[in-house]
Amino acid sequence: MSNMKRYVKRLLAGILTALLFLTGCSKLADKDIQFTVGLNEDQLFKIGRETATVPEAMIFVTTQKNIYEKAYGSEIWDIDLSNGTFETYVRESLQNFLAQMKCMVLMAADRGIELTEEEKRLAKEAADAYYGKLSEADIAYMKLTPGTAKSVYEQYCLANKLVEELTKDVNVEVSDSEARIIQVEQILIKTYAVDANGNQAPLSEEDKAAKRQTAEEALHKAESGTDFSVLAESYNEGDAVNYKVGRGEFPESFEEAAFALSDGELSGIVETEYGYHIIKCIEDYDMEGTEMHKKEIAERKKSEAFSQVYDTFTAGLTAEYNKAAWDQIRFTGEARAEGADFYEEYKAVFGVQ
Repeated sequence: MSNMKRYVKRLLAGILTALLFLTGCSKLADKDIQFTVGLNEDQLFKIGRETATVPEAMIFVTTQKNIYEKAYGSEIWDIDLSNGTFETYVRESLQNFLAQMKCMVLMAADRGIELTEEEKRLAKEAADAYYGKLSEADIAYMKLTPGTAKSVYEQYCLANKLVEELTKDVNVEVSDSEARIIQVEQILIKTYAVDANGNQAPLSEEDKAAKRQTAEEALHKAESGTDFSVLAESYNEGDAVNYKVGRGEFPESFEEAAFALSDGELSGIVETEYGYHIIKCIEDYDMEGTEMHKKEIAERKKSEAFSQVYDTFTAGLTAEYNKAAWDQIRFTGEARAEGADFYEEYKAVFGVQ
């Protein structure tokens, strides 16, 4: 997977999937899909007895559009990824997000999990706040009604409640060793070249030997007391110098060397698929980063536990899919609903951080 696509996935994980534990759950594409003309022009797909509509999707489309364009500009949608543009990727992710939410509503009903009257009241409060920030033009463009906005907030709340109920007894104990985060600086001397199409190719043995000599030169200077940050300005060929490192995130040889260091220590030359690394340990135990990583690991454990139950439930579901309606969903074009953010209203009313 390309660096850009990996970056996009991280962005989507933080924005699209505020349903925290859906990573790894089955997608609409995994269902037995029937392409149908039985749905009307405002119905995107149907799973079981749950139907996703254009107005429901537009709540998330406009919110996503405004978030991304505010941060990265309107050109973001045309960025090429390996299997299409950024817009193509986000549309597919949104489709799966909606499908998962609908499946979770079905699953909640199957297990007798319902919203309390207080939760329904909060959903209406969030919906009213969101809807109140839309202009008449926004409402017409989105084909949205107050009732639909309220329904989406209720579904979103119910999906989160389902996750909480089904994962409340999961053992999420995480040790310091498992979650440990360290801070390092690195100098990377690359042993690959990138062609005009962006593909990586290893260097010849002769060129690789020259790179090794450069790495040894940089290491000698670092061991002789030259400031590592200054050396990095001259020698580093990587995207960055400073990294926070957790286990399982970097190549094995890099992690083995990095986690063996104490504050201020240097590694030798570490070889990975990317090239020759020289690592300096800045902090061998990042307390704040470790605590944050513990929470991330705990959430991942809950996600894995939930996914097992979710995937079993959804395995037998079939979906009717209205391609013509979905093809009309676009993130490009004129900005809409600029003052309304679905997620922010939910967080504010339900007290979610």
